[in-house]
Amino acid sequence: MDVRIVDTEVVRQNIKDLKTLKKECQQEREKKLGEFSADQGEVHDELEKACQILDDTWKQFIELIDRTIQFLTQGSESYDKSDQASAKDIKR
Repeated sequence: MDVRIVDTEVVRQNIKDLKTLKKECQQEREKKLGEFSADQGEVHDELEKACQILDDTWKQFIELIDRTIQFLTQGSESYDKSDQASAKDIKR
């Protein structure tokens, strides 16, 4: 039998860190795209394409962070429930 020990406090801290990273990424994305969109010169079209690629990349990265948070949260909750059930069995 494969037994895994999970420190749910560490998982919760990682989730918190990921949420902070997500917020920082969103702010950075907005800041960078704001800087690029101000240019209206000859290279505007190319900058617009580059901005779209950058925006799509940021969105994908932020989505990946969201999915990781969701995965860790579900796993943490699952382990908490399992630990509580095991504790009840031991008390009996």
